[in-house]
Amino acid sequence: MKSKFAWYLSTISPDLERVWKSGVLTVDANVMLDLYRYHKATCDSILAAIEAFGDRVWISHQAASEFFTNRKRVIASSEKTFNDARATVEELSKTMDGGLSKLRGFRLVPRPVLDELGKALSAAVGEARTHIADASSKYPNYLRDDPILQRLLTIFDGQVGDDYEAEQRAKLTQIADQRIKAKQPPGYMDEGKDGERRYGDFLLWSQIKDYAKAAGAPLILVTSEQKEDWWERISGRTLGPRMELIKEFEAETGQEVFIYQTDHFLELYAERAGESLKEDVVEEIREVSARRTRAQQPAVDVEHLPQVATPDENIGTLEIDLMREVKMMTGSGHFDP
Repeated sequence: MKSKFAWYLSTISPDLERVWKSGVLTVDANVMLDLYRYHKATCDSILAAIEAFGDRVWISHQAASEFFTNRKRVIASSEKTFNDARATVEELSKTMDGGLSKLRGFRLVPRPVLDELGKALSAAVGEARTHIADASSKYPNYLRDDPILQRLLTIFDGQVGDDYEAEQRAKLTQIADQRIKAKQPPGYMDEGKDGERRYGDFLLWSQIKDYAKAAGAPLILVTSEQKEDWWERISGRTLGPRMELIKEFEAETGQEVFIYQTDHFLELYAERAGESLKEDVVEEIREVSARRTRAQQPAVDVEHLPQVATPDENIGTLEIDLMREVKMMTGSGHFDP
């Protein structure tokens, strides 16, 4: 039983000492892209953990390609955050001014109370403006001078996999389509993406399997993915990576794979290094990952609930559920027939 289900047992009591001493570390594109979304302390902690593996690091061509494709967009998006924050503070200030004006209409409320409230709110808004401006001025211009990129280039120097030839890539995308239809992980959650973006996760998965088989070494994959085609979830709890992935990897490569989300990887690294990991670092990693996941989800879910549907008459309702926070929303639909 132990030999036939070794792939499963490795997830229950993994030999972390052996794996962390002999395994090869690889990361997906979002782990690298998220470095531009973190504060410097969090970014440095993750890079230091990756650097600790020395020359036992490797990155798939797919992950590297996605990183370079999206790097400038992520940098621009991070810079835009400060503009959005300033705009939100100004909106809040206007709302507070309107609320104070309304309170002043209540003549029985003592005027000194309202004056003190106005001063406190004004001071709070002013402090927020100052902190945002200070943070914005200190945020690096990564498009001009990028220490994160330089550090990544050093870490993975000579440690990047090759892309597939056109013929092999075409075969793999056909397999990916079949797996998407069959809801076979990973990658089926990207079915709605356009073009070859829908194949990204599967191509990355294929490339790391190829590498582990050729290198004859276990693999540690760090990913910021939170979708269900990577993780086993029961009753709202994430129990670990999908068992199908662990089994497939061992069957096709003869090697083990250990899949960690960024925060868990950093916690394990700090524990093994005898270092204390600040809670705000872990919280920031989780918040950035959750925010990106929310942004990737559909904004609305529309359900057609017909009560009468004939060639001459159609009666029913459209239920439009808001799936995540949005600034504005419109909904439309039609009945069939």
